[in-house]
This record gives sequence, structure tokens and C-alpha cells, in this order.
Amino acid sequence: MSLRGVQWAAITTLSLVILFSGPSLLGQTTNGSIVGNVKDPSGAVLPGATITVSNEDTKISRDVTTSQTGDFSASNLLPGSYSVTAKLAAFKTLIRSGVVVRLNQATTVDLVMDLGSTTQSVEVTGTVPLLQTTEGTIGHVVEQRRIQNLPLNGRDFTQLTLLIPGAAQASLPGTGFFVINAFGTSVAVSGNRPDQNNFTLDGTYNNETFFKHFGIRPSVDAIEEFSIQTNITSARYGVGGAHIDIASRTGTNALHGSAYNFLRNDAVDANDFFRNASNVKKPAFRMNNFGGVIGGPVWLPKVYDGRNKSFWFFNYEGLRFSRESSALGIVPTAAMLNGDLSKDTAGNPIPQIFNPFTTCGFGTNPACATDANGNPILTRQPFTNNQIPSTLFDPVSSVYSQIFYVSNPPNRSIPGDPNNLINTRANTLHTNQYNIRGDQKITDKWNMFGRWSWSKLNQIQPLSLPTQAWSQLNNFRNLTLSSTYVFNPTTVFEFRYGYALDNIFFGSSYPPPGFQALLNAGLKGLPPKFIGFDTPLNLDSEGFSTANMFVFHNGPDKNHQIIGNVMKARGRHTFNVGTEFKRTRMFHDGQFANWAFRSDPTSDPQNRGTTGYGLASYLLGIPSHADRIIGNAALDAVALNYHYYIQDDIKLTPKLTLNFGIRYEYSEWFKFRFNTAAGYDSSLDNGQTTDRYLGFVWSGYNYVLGLPANTRREITDPDWNNFAPRFGFAYRLNDRTTLRGGYGVFYAGLMTWEWSQFRGNWPYAVTQTLDGLNRDFPTSRYSNVFPSIDLGSVPPSATHSGNRHDRWPYIQEWNLHVQRELAKDLLLEVGYVGTKGTKLSSFISNNDPRPGDGTVGCPDPFGLLPAGTCLPTDNHPRPHRNIGPYSSNFMANNSRYHGLQTKVERRFASGLSLL
Repeated sequence: MSLRGVQWAAITTLSLVILFSGPSLLGQTTNGSIVGNVKDPSGAVLPGATITVSNEDTKISRDVTTSQTGDFSASNLLPGSYSVTAKLAAFKTLIRSGVVVRLNQATTVDLVMDLGSTTQSVEVTGTVPLLQTTEGTIGHVVEQRRIQNLPLNGRDFTQLTLLIPGAAQASLPGTGFFVINAFGTSVAVSGNRPDQNNFTLDGTYNNETFFKHFGIRPSVDAIEEFSIQTNITSARYGVGGAHIDIASRTGTNALHGSAYNFLRNDAVDANDFFRNASNVKKPAFRMNNFGGVIGGPVWLPKVYDGRNKSFWFFNYEGLRFSRESSALGIVPTAAMLNGDLSKDTAGNPIPQIFNPFTTCGFGTNPACATDANGNPILTRQPFTNNQIPSTLFDPVSSVYSQIFYVSNPPNRSIPGDPNNLINTRANTLHTNQYNIRGDQKITDKWNMFGRWSWSKLNQIQPLSLPTQAWSQLNNFRNLTLSSTYVFNPTTVFEFRYGYALDNIFFGSSYPPPGFQALLNAGLKGLPPKFIGFDTPLNLDSEGFSTANMFVFHNGPDKNHQIIGNVMKARGRHTFNVGTEFKRTRMFHDGQFANWAFRSDPTSDPQNRGTTGYGLASYLLGIPSHADRIIGNAALDAVALNYHYYIQDDIKLTPKLTLNFGIRYEYSEWFKFRFNTAAGYDSSLDNGQTTDRYLGFVWSGYNYVLGLPANTRREITDPDWNNFAPRFGFAYRLNDRTTLRGGYGVFYAGLMTWEWSQFRGNWPYAVTQTLDGLNRDFPTSRYSNVFPSIDLGSVPPSATHSGNRHDRWPYIQEWNLHVQRELAKDLLLEVGYVGTKGTKLSSFISNNDPRPGDGTVGCPDPFGLLPAGTCLPTDNHPRPHRNIGPYSSNFMANNSRYHGLQTKVERRFASGLSLL
């Protein structure tokens, strides 16, 4: 059997063992825990004591028993306030109340029991230490009271992530352009890339899939608390960067609710400079942020009393934002659109324009004179007084002008200022969100909860032309179902199912009469529709505002996640063994076509620098640049993840705890559902000039050539060797000081936007770009720049590609920290943090030519450039002759980070907290 076969057999066997071996195995716990030690007044440990931890709001409790060393651990507890009760024969019952359990942290509660009868009780009050004594993970928890009371612009909790040591504000792909970030914040933590952060909501996946932003951002009133962990020493967690987990609020035994409405407006705002200069009034501004929460026990009079066992919680929040814009633009005047190009929009003379149809040697025109070397001397006739007869207007340009320019006439005039248009249309953002949660105590050993979150964001961004706006729509859904079963005081099983959906649309639409009118006027070479929308086309004249036509659709992306974890305490050891399975389906596609009209086609060939005008070229329908996308360019793909781990936390001595773990991850590269992945493998081509198709790879049937696939479905070879060891320690130097540290290996999350490298490539799609058109002769018009949308009629190409032998990126993280409790509720933490990224993704331009003489890409043996581009003396070829410029993704980048990080934290008390 091959090595890969052995590895796959081992993975399959481990999966079956985990799924069917009962309560000895099965991911990722995200609640808190209470740990401690029980002694008598002399300092002797007390084994066999019964420890009851009870949630003070819901009265749901859990019993555990101290080990032979007097230690106890109550894990998988929901965040909140608990009481801890210790009972043992011949000792007084000890009650410790007000013990706060934090998300993803262990709260240490050491108890001393006095001799006496169990009917006697001693109640101890006071806060527990802030010191972390059980692991080397760096983390911080922000509790509900701080979330609600701190001033957050837009009431968005992600702004608090910047308070964490090592965090810096960062930008992710698509921020504000595709993904509506509103008031949200993205961070890079301890030298890691921001797209390596992992957001979870109640322990399950909560990321926007393609660009790797956060998904659902719950209202601050729906958050119990959230934690940020870095340099994680537990094998339960994957992905480097920061792990940001949100715990949603639950109902309690008391019915509670609240409602709010926050208002901002322009009452005390000043007008801006450009609006004053344009004699436009102050922009109107309104923002209402409103909502409410309510929750309590399930209680139906005389039917069901759910106190202490059944709870519900509901939250709604809405945002209505509107602010008028002040976008300046430049549009042709009515005179210009009628062919009068004597003055520009600032009133300045326009350079002399020439009639390209009079160029010598064009059509039936007289031949050009030649110079001493026999080269033609191009000449043209000028337009008298820079007036273009309407009989020369191209019908497509005339229709386009009717759509975008006649409907957006100039409305601003300042002498010497070319900006003759101001758009005051409002920028609007409407959001709605709700969260529903239910908790149920089924038996004393079995608890369950479920939560459903729904969010919709709709933003309208006005552009330079008043009829034009970008419409953005972001939809998110998130479901978590959780079950926790206590087999006995030392064994706890947790199961979670998570579902996350994100659906993103971004685009703009045509005013009447629309795109079909352009096709009717003679436009060719563009598909009439794109996923139900008219194909977006920009005909951009140099120096004038663009229509900004674009359509993008990402989603619905769907993630299904199953997590299982078993905790087993045995002696000094606390074992966690588990698995995580995730299926991701992703869809991503976009469409645009951009044609540029520059001065070259209407310039004097002997004096190009000071003659010609882009708008003249536009009216005549003679572009200098044109691009388009044809075929099936969608990324419609599925990937499966299989992750396994085992973790052992050993309390070696009362002062020293060690953490050992190992995690194995097999993550698939995305497989295109309809086998339309394709690319270019540069290792197969060495600059040859005879085989047009050498180097091109495709994962399905090649309809152009009539050939089967010549590579695997995902193109890149699988990576089977992703083992991630973890180690950590926590040493209590004294009651007020701990020394903590750790090391871990983490593999990057899904390759989502990176995998767009294999979409939109020949033979399934082509992104075709033509430059240098009509420079000498007006031969490329709307009807023949792109004469057909048949993929067989265009040269093969690839926009992006990748390395077929890449390996999964990984990150090493290590740290050493000292925590010191300076005073009651005041903690100082100082430490060193290091990270090293290896094989990180990197897009590079993979076919740039070496320095040479003449036009880039010449000689051109495969006819990739427009006819007549290359001269006999040109010697500036690309390394790979049968493909034009393209970028390629290589897992080849490395990174290093070393940092000194400090934190001072004061627990919330007497109305004051500090971080």
C-alpha cells in the first residue's frame, strides 16, 4: 500500500474509533471551567469531597468529586456567576459564592474545609484571583458589563479587540467594497495576518467565508462575553492568529428586558468646503440605532413551570443611517455631446483633434509618404475648429451618452474648475438583526441549548453620476446546537453542530434604456446577461467620470460543522479528545467590461503628446483599450475538513501544570463542483514557440479541444502531513505570581479567496485584455473589437494560476509571560511573544519579460497581441510565449514577529474597570 493509502486508512480508522467508541473519545470546548484544590486546616489534601457548582442565575448545577490529590475540575460551564459548595463527612459544608466563570478560561478556587458536621456551613465571599494557573495560552475576556458600558461607535464589540496587546488595526480583502464592515474592526494580532483570525459564536464557525471577515456581529445586548486567545497551547483549537469567541446571553429565572434608541443627526454639524463652494446646503444626516432584549424562564401558568430548567432569550437590533454625499464629477456638456470640442469643462481650449478616418494608408485613402528608412509617415486631417460632424458619431457611443450623460447633466459651474457635477444623493445603510436562544436542562446530567442568529445589511453608496450607485447586500445566518452530557463526575461529553451562511451581492444597474439598447446599436462580443443581470460595461473617456458598472456575487456560502469532545479527569490528568468535521461550499463570481478612450486615436501621429482628446475618440467609437470576461468564470466549489486532537493537562504539583497536545488536520483544497478549475503550470513550459497549449491544465472535459481532464479536480496535490504539536505550562511562584509559557504549530484556515486562482481560466472562461488599439488606424470598433463570445475563437489565457505542488501554510507561535497580582482585582502581565509564518500565500506576477528592446511580448509567435503590434526589430518576449501576463499564487512567503507585550487589568468593581 502506498504512503498516501496508509495515511488515509489511519485517518478513516481514527474517525470510526472517535465516532463509535462511546464516552472515551470525541472538538472544541468553548465554555469556561472551575478548578481547584480542597484541603483541611493543616494543609492536608481531602480526596472524595463532593463539589457542587451551581449557576446563580439559572440554578443549574453540576457535581464533581476531588481526586486522591484533592483536586477537582468542573468543565464545560456556561459563562456566568456560580456558587461552589464542598461537602465531606466530618467537615463543615463550605460555600463559596460569586465565582465568575469566564469564556475559555479556568477559574481557580482553592478551598479549606473546617472540621465539624456537614449540617454546619461556612459561607465565604470575596473575588477569586485574576491569575491564570492552568495553561500558557494568552487570552483576555471582555464581560457583558464592560461591553455594554464602554463607548462603542455603532455599538460594535469588535472595536474592543484593539485593546488586546499585540493587536493592530488591519484591512482584509473586500473591506467596505464587497463586505459591509459598517463600524466593524479587523485586527492583526502578534504578527499574524488578519485573515488567520477565527471567529466563533457559541463555539461554532462564524466567519464570512470568501474574504475571511467576521460573520454575524451580535448586538452588544445579546453578548454575555467574548474572549480573544492567542498563542494557544491547547490542541483543541486550530488556525493561527487570534481565536475570537462570543458567548451569547441566556435567559434566567427572572424575566428581564430592555429597549433603546440611540439618535445622531446634523443639528450641530458644519457644512463642508466643497458644498459651500457649490452653493449646496449642509448635508442631511440621520442615524437611529434601536432595539431591545427580553429573556426569562419558560413559564406557562398551570401548564409548565420552566424555572431552574427551561430558559429563552430574544434580541433585535436595527440601524438606519443616511448621510448626504458631496461627490464631485466631470461630465460632457451638451455642446460636447453634439460634437463641439472647442472648450473643456473648465472653459480651457481643448487640444487640436484629428480625424482618424483620414489617416493615410487607411482604407481607400492615399498611401503614406515614407522616411529615409522606408517607414510610413502617418498623417491625418484636423477637425475644423474641433467640431466633429454628428454623421461620424458611433451609434453605440450615442446610446451610451443617452444612458449615462444626458441623464446626468452638469449642475455645478465654478470658473477654472473642471468639476461640473456634484452628487448629493444620500449614502444609506439599513441593518436588521435578531438572535433567539433556548436552554434546556433535560436531566441532572444532560443540558442542551440552541441559538439562531439572522442578520441583513443593505448599503447604497452614491457615485459621481447621480443616477448611479453601488448597491451592497450582505446576508448572514448562524445556527448552533449544543449538547453536554455528564456521564460521571470525571467524564463529560460535548457535541455541537454549527451552520453558517453568508451571501454577498455588490453591483450597479443601468438607467433606461439599458444594456439591450447598446446591443441593438451594434455592440458585439459581450454576453447579454450575467447571473440574471445585464452585463456591466464602462465606456470611459479619459478625464471624465465613469459609470462604475460592476456586478459581483459571492454566495450563498454554506458551512456545516460537527464538533465532539470528551473530557476525562483521571488522577493528575485531564484529557480532552475530540474531532471537528466541516463542509464548506463556496460560490464566487463577478463580471465587468472596461473600454478606455484615450487621445491617441484622434491625435496627430507626428505630435501625439499635445494633440488628440479622449472624448473625441469616444464619440467616434474608437477605443484604445478593451477588456471582457466570457465563459463560466465562477468559483463554485466544495471542501471538506477532518481535524482530530488529543490534549492532556497535567497538574504535576500543586504549583505546576503542564499542557501537552497534538492535533492532526487534513484540509482539502477546494474542488470545483462542475470540474471547471483550470490554470497554467509554468514548470511544463520553457519558452517554447511551437505548442500553443503546452502548460495549460484543466480539471474537466476540454470542450474547445475535445480532450479529457489532464490534472486532478483540485489541481494542487493533497497535503497529508499536517501535524500540530502543542505545549504549555503554568507555574505558580506564589499566591500572587505565575510564570506561563507555551509553543504551538497552527495550520492556516481554508484557502478561500486564494483558490480563485483557478477560476475564470481557459478553456472554461477567458479574461481578454487588448491594449494599444487604434493607435495608428481606426480598425477596432464596437462591432469587431471582440467579434464573438465563442471560447474557441480566442487565444487560451489564464488570469491567475497556482502551484500544483503547494503545501498548506503553517504558523509557529511561542510565548513566555509573568502575571503579578499587584493588589486586589488588579493584575499586571508582561511577556515575550514570537511567531513565525511559513509557506504563506503570495500572488506574484509570473510572466514578466526580461529587459529588452521594443514592445512587450514581441516576437509573438502565437498571435496573442493585436495584428501589427510587433515590429521586426522588437526583442522583448515573455518567459512563456503562449500566454500573456498572469499572476500565480505560491505558498512561499515567510514572516517573523517578536514582541514585548504588557497588560494591566482591573476587574470591574465599584463601577470601575481598567484594561
